[in-house]
Amino acid sequence: MAKGNKGAATPVAARKPIPNRKQEVELFLGDGTYLFRPGIGGAEAIQETCDAGPPEVLDRLSTNRWRINDVVAPIRYGLEGGGTPAGRVVFLIDRYVTGRPLAESVPIAQAVMLALIMGIEEEPLKKGLGAKAATSSPGKKSPSDPSTSKADA
Repeated sequence: MAKGNKGAATPVAARKPIPNRKQEVELFLGDGTYLFRPGIGGAEAIQETCDAGPPEVLDRLSTNRWRINDVVAPIRYGLEGGGTPAGRVVFLIDRYVTGRPLAESVPIAQAVMLALIMGIEEEPLKKGLGAKAATSSPGKKSPSDPSTSKADA
């Protein structure tokens, strides 16, 4: 009796196109929105600093078994890879990561690790939003950003 081809891999030509993904994410940290892009160099630095590969670091962050470097390293190397100047990175880490309860920074570290490992699917620009999105820059507060405006008392 001939066996079916159930376990065979799908030929490359028959696969659906892979969505356009990027290994970066913009996130709010302390005083503004910053670009986090650890890249392969950052991934190696995170791995060495945390003594664990990126998936293990993400797993520890996701299951509340994280270590201090599991939180700090992705943020540090993500900021550096995203183009934040070294002095600013030190300030941001000291003020908003290690200078605050570490649990506050866990979601940021998770998001950076997810971008590194899985990528973030790029969304096509919607009509009317292209100019606004193109003019915003990391590290700058947006007047329309609800997190930067004060609520009326």
